[in-house]
Amino acid sequence: MVPRQTSVTLAFDFGPDISDALDPGERRIYTMRDAVFAEAFVQLNRDRVWAPDPAAERAEARVWTGALVLVALGGLLALLLNR
Repeated sequence: MVPRQTSVTLAFDFGPDISDALDPGERRIYTMRDAVFAEAFVQLNRDRVWAPDPAAERAEARVWTGALVLVALGGLLALLLNR
C-alpha cells in the first residue's frame, strides 16, 4: 500500500537517480512546486548546495583512463597470444 502523501511530499517532485557508477550514493533532482517555499528553502540551505568537485572529476577521469588502458592492453595481449 502506498503511504498517504504529506505536505512535504506534495511540495516536491522527485526526479530519477542521476548518479553515475562511481558516485557513493543516489543523486536526484528535486523540484519544488511552491516558489515562496523554494526560495525560503534555498536561503536556509545555501551552504549545502551541491557543486561538482574538480579534484573528484579529475580522479574519476583517471579511473576511466586507467580502465581503458587496461582493456586495450588486454586486447593487445589476446591478439599476440592468438598468433
